Amino acid sequence: SEVDESGRSLSDYVSGRGSAIRSDEALTHMNVAVEHVEPVEILSQTAPYECDGDSLTQQLDWSNTSKYSPYGKCDLDVVDDLTSEQYRRDYFATGKPVVLRNFVDPDARCRARRDRFVNWSGRKQVSVGPTAYPQITGSLPCQRRQTIDELEKSAPCQEYPGVAVYHAEHVESSAEPLRLEKSKYFQNLSKMLNIDSGFLTSKQLFYGGDRSGAALHCHSAAFNALYIGIKDWFLIPPKHTALSGMPAEKLWYEGHYREDHVLRCTQNAGDVILVPDGWGHSTISHGFTMGLGILYSDAQRGRRRHDVTERPTERPRERPSRRPHHHHGVGDHEAGEDGDEASQKIIFVHVNKVGGSSMFQALVDNCRGKHLNGRGFFHGAAQYQRHEVGDSAFWDAYRFGLVRHPWARQVSNFFFLIGMCRGRTNLNCKSRFIPKYGAWMQDPELAVPAFHKWIRALHKAYPVGAKDEYFFGCLPHGNEMFPWFNSTQVSWFIDGTGKWMIDHVYKLEEIKTGYAKLQEELPCLIGSELGHEKSLEYPSNKLFFHDAEIQEIMDMHFANDMRVLGYEPWY
Repeated sequence: SEVDESGRSLSDYVSGRGSAIRSDEALTHMNVAVEHVEPVEILSQTAPYECDGDSLTQQLDWSNTSKYSPYGKCDLDVVDDLTSEQYRRDYFATGKPVVLRNFVDPDARCRARRDRFVNWSGRKQVSVGPTAYPQITGSLPCQRRQTIDELEKSAPCQEYPGVAVYHAEHVESSAEPLRLEKSKYFQNLSKMLNIDSGFLTSKQLFYGGDRSGAALHCHSAAFNALYIGIKDWFLIPPKHTALSGMPAEKLWYEGHYREDHVLRCTQNAGDVILVPDGWGHSTISHGFTMGLGILYSDAQRGRRRHDVTERPTERPRERPSRRPHHHHGVGDHEAGEDGDEASQKIIFVHVNKVGGSSMFQALVDNCRGKHLNGRGFFHGAAQYQRHEVGDSAFWDAYRFGLVRHPWARQVSNFFFLIGMCRGRTNLNCKSRFIPKYGAWMQDPELAVPAFHKWIRALHKAYPVGAKDEYFFGCLPHGNEMFPWFNSTQVSWFIDGTGKWMIDHVYKLEEIKTGYAKLQEELPCLIGSELGHEKSLEYPSNKLFFHDAEIQEIMDMHFANDMRVLGYEPWY
């Protein structure tokens, strides 16, 4: 029987290349027999490549020596082009990955030719590790950084003998050497996916020598464009995926895994692979490889809003020098004890406009060496910080945050942004409709209507569920890579299932007693006082919420905060 508007049956969904439902599961759970489909043959590229009038090798003069032969096939569909309608119908709706063959245009690929890229990089030394982001899985990067010449030759790292190391970095549009957003292929891809540059949530430049690659991991929807080399992909459907710190070579060539749940695919230079939400994937390079991995928000998915029903309870204590860890929302992670107070580490989730700068400074002044989230991710949500410091360090730390009445936070945000945008005309100020600084700010008869106008404009531009709804309450600060991050304070503290990732939240309104309790948890703060943040003077918070429409808008955006954090409306 038909199950969708395209007239497809259940059998259509689970058959064909790239299905997330494997054949054994289809038969066992759905009583659907799936016929085997042969993989697509992937031909090697040997013809010379023209760049700026020069005839180069397919590797654009980078090394192509490899210890292993590539798979040479693909268990996914491989197509030369797709319309937006075809992509939506055949891959987005079915959750299947797909390969766009030779999709990167020559002008874009030629930006990665060896002489041009080395001229850009200047042979600077970059961080390397056994995997792209070793901290995510509790590993450490190599102590010694490497030049791109060393990476090309698969130079060893003292800490990981025999492992080909890899480099990956988050890059901004202005500093990104391959100029994705100016390329012809990105314009074509944007039309296909119905996105633009504003939908790109994380842009990563990667490169490494033979046998290097990305460890098994998963994230939101992404596309991966290979500019140089050949990569073998190993993809696992969302139901079976996992996170592994094992280098890709050891996992796939030396390890043991269940082959019927792993899809393989060889990606040639110029190919783009579209990976849907939640699919696990890992890669291995054959020769030197370079490309871009881009996470993006899909226009039709928007922001997830989890129905969070509880918040962290206060942690029971035994004695000051030993405290049990109670990990909220971490699946099967078991509680342990940290008996060494001197080694205690701290994760502070700094939500904007809740008094967090004073808390951050108190930690810097009094808890040196313990505070894990430095200026590098000043406003990193819990999941972002876990991503940066790795699982082991994150779950072993004491994790906490500050919160504030959502309505008071929004008023504070309004006047803070006016001060920040004073004399500036940058995009953030324009896109968030910030009025000009002036004496009117202290006059309730002028300030209140201005605030109401601002709230209405924000709500119209960034409604609940929109891909960029977080702009209603804050800048994304890199947290937008997580689809559940939105304008609420709660979204800073939870994981992708809506479970809490921190030990405790303290209310700004109760900070005197809260700071005393925090000092019990963090002895490094004993004897210190929490400073007070300087702010602009403006009318009383409660004057701004007599308007029923404004109350309704605030409730739409912040109902989760009000309910979960225990706040009541003022009217």
